[in-house]
Parts: sequence; C-alpha cells; structure tokens
Amino acid sequence: MIYSDRINLHRDLLRLDRELDGAPTPEKIAELVEKSIRSRLCFDELRSFNSTGRFLGRHPFVRADDGMSRLRQLLLTSPEDFMKEYRRAAMNVSRYGTRLRRDGLSEELQEKYRQLLGKWTEREKMMDECLKMNLYASEKRI
Repeated sequence: MIYSDRINLHRDLLRLDRELDGAPTPEKIAELVEKSIRSRLCFDELRSFNSTGRFLGRHPFVRADDGMSRLRQLLLTSPEDFMKEYRRAAMNVSRYGTRLRRDGLSEELQEKYRQLLGKWTEREKMMDECLKMNLYASEKRI
C-alpha cells in the first residue's frame, strides 16, 4: 500500500511540476510541498522495512491507529457505507469551516472548531487516497 502511494504521489508531483512551470499559485505550491513530504515519508518507511523488516510508523498508512487499513477494508467490503462515511466527512469539513468563519467566537470555540476541522479534513484526505488507490488498482486489472 505504501509503495502504491509512492507511485501515485510521484505521478501527482510530476503533474504539479508541469503546472507550476506555467502558472504557480500558492495552493499548488502548498500541494507540492505536502505531497513531497509524504513521498519522503513513503521512501523512509520502505527503506526502513527493507533494511530492518519493520516500518517506522510515521506514514499515515502505517500509524498505530491504522485508520487507513480500516477505511480500505470498508471500501472493499461495503462501498455504500464507505461513500456514506465519505459524504459525512465532507459535510463535517464544510460545517466546521463555516463555523470558524463566524464572527464573535470565543477563543475556546475557535480552537475546538480548528481541531475538529483538522480531524475531518485528515479523514477526508485518507478517504480520497483510498478511492485513488482503488481506482489505480482497478485500472491495473483491466
């Protein structure tokens, strides 16, 4: 799974590099940096596994909570439930983003909404990656 993530990231980095040659935007630059960091994490995890037989546990796919494998399993066993969860994550990202833009929020509420927004944004990204990897795997089978 980490290797396929590394391949997908490499493909995305090449695409972003071409796009940045034309018209760089702050969003594209931020995406390039995030994907570069994640690609490096993939490389470090794979190198560690190759030399020691153990993962470092830094990459989101092999962290101790192992949320990514649960999401992939849900996608494979029950795609309908996965899509419901995906929709729920997107709705929560939208909800907490809107709440953060409200005026007059206490510092405590702002911090709470920031944490919840981060949590749901991360979950939505993981679900996006599950879908991309599943699509890539299905393309290889064809």
